[in-house]
Amino acid sequence: MGIAIDDLGLEHLWIVYPGDEAYSLDDRNSALPVAGIPDLAVSLAADDSPH
Repeated sequence: MGIAIDDLGLEHLWIVYPGDEAYSLDDRNSALPVAGIPDLAVSLAADDSPH
């Protein structure tokens, strides 16, 4: 995953899984339940909006 982050120039990588809890794997990788995708999308869109 670290190579993918570096090669693609990503700031963070979310590993989507069919569980119920979101949790951090390290500072650049997180596990995200499928149900958490809409909330993540809203959060990322808010971070990209001009202030």
